[in-house]
Amino acid sequence: MKAQGDHGPEQVLAQLSELQRTIAPYTTARDLFVEMLYYGPEVLSFAHSFNDLVTGFAGMDQAQLDAAVARLRAQAEDYFDDYDINVDRDVFKAVLPIYRQHIDPRLAPDVLKEVDTRFKGRMADWVDDLYRRSVFVSKERTLAALNNISARQVRTLQADPALRAARSFHASFFNQVRPEHGRLSDAIATAMRAHVKALITYFPERTFWPDANSTLRLSYGRVEGSDPRDGVHYDHRTTIEGVIDKYVPGDAQFDLPQRYLDLYARKEYGRYAVNGTLPVCFTTSLHTTGGNSGSPVLNARGELIGINFDRTWESTMSDIQFDPEKCRNISVDIRYVLWVIDIYAGAGHLIDELNIVQHGPRGVQLPLHR
Repeated sequence: MKAQGDHGPEQVLAQLSELQRTIAPYTTARDLFVEMLYYGPEVLSFAHSFNDLVTGFAGMDQAQLDAAVARLRAQAEDYFDDYDINVDRDVFKAVLPIYRQHIDPRLAPDVLKEVDTRFKGRMADWVDDLYRRSVFVSKERTLAALNNISARQVRTLQADPALRAARSFHASFFNQVRPEHGRLSDAIATAMRAHVKALITYFPERTFWPDANSTLRLSYGRVEGSDPRDGVHYDHRTTIEGVIDKYVPGDAQFDLPQRYLDLYARKEYGRYAVNGTLPVCFTTSLHTTGGNSGSPVLNARGELIGINFDRTWESTMSDIQFDPEKCRNISVDIRYVLWVIDIYAGAGHLIDELNIVQHGPRGVQLPLHR
């Protein structure tokens, strides 16, 4: 017989069902905002980066204004290096109909009302007009707007269609969507606790897995390569030779400092060398997922041997189904990290603060001296 005020699984499930129904449009709006502002057309996020200048201009002294303009000018130089207005416009035209199809009209940004009032529902025409009039689609126009910034120029930027659109998307999300989504999420979490408590009470014979969210977790595996498909073999390790093989002078991803090249040419690996080379990365059959980057990789003795940071291409499936035969996470070898700190960066004083061990044959610990 249940006590007065106690709620059984049926009552809690009814509450959860109603909460899930209520939160659904807010969850959808949240997802659409992320896709539109963070992964959609770049012009919106770039334009919104000028919002602090526009809103704070009146309260800035000259030093603050100069710093803000310098930061935005440097950002623009970098942004337009690989910006393609045609691609960005096509992306906007592709995602906007999807956004409008799924967004609850109550949660839609006010700026999209222009599509119906000014452009008779023609979304592509609204997008074309935005790109035609905005300064944020041209490096020359953006930099010109930052030259000799004045109150008049700030008002012009404030009226820019791209910045107006970006601010409207942000306002609808942060004022209407996020607060209610957070409130309902908290209510769902509270109801879920009551639901699980009721299940444990009413079905004591059942085994319930603990909720491990926000807790530390361990994944167990081995250092090993893989044969993910026919004719393809991945070794379990990479070395500095692989870094050099990928070296492309001047390339943003594959350039190397001259000191790095000089140390490689002289084979200056210090005590971190293994068989005449320097280990860089290794793969293991540990089960990792998004958010595990930076996790320590420990050996059976609890000693740090690497830092997890990625997965092989075949391992992207492991979020859904982990296959120990194919899935491999990638970790940087701790010896490479120590080499960078000690030999490359010359910060041996940091190494002196660490307890570094080296194991010989059969696991015998060897003394290490600087």
